Amino acid sequence: MDPNVHVHAELVQKRKRDRIRVWIEKALCRHVDSSSDILVKPVLDATGQALQRTPTRHRQPKDPLADICVQKDPRTIATYGKLVKIAQGRSGPIYRATRLGLAVKEVIVPLKEQPYKRLLMEVQALQTIRHHLNHPNVMALKDHVFMFAQGGTRKVWIVAEEGIHGCLALLIGKIRLTEAQMSVVMRQLLSGVQFVHSVGWLHRDIKSDNIFVMRGGDIQLGDFGAACPIHDDSASAGEDVAEESVGLVGTPHWMAPETVISRHYSQQSDVWSAGMVLHEMVQGEPIMFKASQAECFARLAEFKELSTEGMKGSEMLKDFMSKLLSVREKRWTVEQTLEHPFITTYSDTSPSILLSAVEKLKSTS
Repeated sequence: MDPNVHVHAELVQKRKRDRIRVWIEKALCRHVDSSSDILVKPVLDATGQALQRTPTRHRQPKDPLADICVQKDPRTIATYGKLVKIAQGRSGPIYRATRLGLAVKEVIVPLKEQPYKRLLMEVQALQTIRHHLNHPNVMALKDHVFMFAQGGTRKVWIVAEEGIHGCLALLIGKIRLTEAQMSVVMRQLLSGVQFVHSVGWLHRDIKSDNIFVMRGGDIQLGDFGAACPIHDDSASAGEDVAEESVGLVGTPHWMAPETVISRHYSQQSDVWSAGMVLHEMVQGEPIMFKASQAECFARLAEFKELSTEGMKGSEMLKDFMSKLLSVREKRWTVEQTLEHPFITTYSDTSPSILLSAVEKLKSTS
């Protein structure tokens, strides 16, 4: 008899035994003792025979978001007063707590995995910032994150300070800021971004709509709905990158070229987006704002160098912008940008300089 045929027959028999063994194991794993809610997992010997059963308590899947939220309806908190709707955000309505002047964002807890994970990371990012004693240019939690179920729908409420003068987009959409005012905005924004990175997070959606003008003219970076933790697997390459890199996250016209090309997110991606905020203040809109999303992505993928020809502003401002809006290999770090003359020249200028622009906006409304 051909020995090869014999070997083949043995292999067929072995595969058959393996399939039977797997089937037995799965069948035994499905057996549940209903009286004690114990899931029975078998221990098999080399022949596939069950030697013993090791009972393990059957648990429900964990809900990490519920674990880090306080189970309470904030509408029942007397010190908040009445919650009055003041805006409609991307993820849900935003209310004002009338007695405390706080903003309360309501978010329906998503059922799908990715949106749920994003909400979880937003809450984790805000709690991390609060744990590190906050930063004057980063919107922070002012109370617990609350969760409450009503009519089968679970909702999360995030409580933060209200941006009393609205978002930066409303201001620069109608008022042309001076270079001193732009410098003050960028100084505060980049300082806030530096802090967010230092506590281990990327923002990933920096734009004028997510920057808020507070009392006294201070600005705060808010809306961490696209935030992501950083890991240092690429430390040898001299930068940290995002743990989550599946799919595009953020707003297309503020995205860095590398995020479009390779779905790569890093601290440098946030620096690009901050540079796009400066471009908004100077030119009234980000680069390629009138282009479709597909055209924008195509042009970003081919981006080589920022053209400042015909751009408004001083040479110092244009040079600063070019350091932020450059290819990743040439782009300055957030630490370097804070040392640029465009920032240091106005380092003693108070944030209150923005209030004149706020008053001008009110007078034109």
